[in-house]
Amino acid sequence: MDSPLPQVTLNLSTRKIDSNSLQLPEDIALADPLFTEPGSVDVIIGAGLFFDLLLKEKFKLGEDGPVVQNTNLGWIVCGNLPVETDVANLCTERLDDLLTRFWELESCKTDSVLSLEKYACEKLSDRTTVRDGSGRFIVTLPKKDCLIRQFGDSKSTAMRRFLSLERRLDQNPQLKQMYSEFIHEYLRMGHMEKVVVEEEDAALPQYFIPHHCVWCLMHRVLRRPESPSIMR
Repeated sequence: MDSPLPQVTLNLSTRKIDSNSLQLPEDIALADPLFTEPGSVDVIIGAGLFFDLLLKEKFKLGEDGPVVQNTNLGWIVCGNLPVETDVANLCTERLDDLLTRFWELESCKTDSVLSLEKYACEKLSDRTTVRDGSGRFIVTLPKKDCLIRQFGDSKSTAMRRFLSLERRLDQNPQLKQMYSEFIHEYLRMGHMEKVVVEEEDAALPQYFIPHHCVWCLMHRVLRRPESPSIMR
């Protein structure tokens, strides 16, 4: 899996280290013979595997020198280097920069890039969303009048489907009774209202959505939402 970071850190070490000053034994096989040369990090080994690589053999280069540890990958040099040489810092970035990046990652900071349409929808929601006395939210649906005009004659299509539904219900009196009770209950609860189109509004863009009768075979009842949102 690719790393989410393009670069773990800068080259390590930051400058070339004088290997002669370390006085490493010549008979040990280093895991990285070029560790004194600046280079990129090839792989990061997690703590769950790191300690399984360590072997018993180790020694220290002088009183204040680094530790030379044997591993299954070869000998490695760990710890502080003499001051006059150079310190192979694991972290070469400014501390404040690292802290800033850390908090940005923890807070999931993302720059919101919204299109004009999404921005308009967000503003419409902030401006029109209200809550009525019963605790239900009333929201205004965003719409594009230019697209509504392209829908054509949706009323005749909705009427045809309604008449088809009427014929279907006539063949099943029980279902028709339950459907009628559900519609009237929905009306009494205020989840829908009758719309009267005034003469001056007839020329405005309109779209009619057909209604369907849904019969739940599992529960053998018409499902009723307890507290739906009102959409206008």
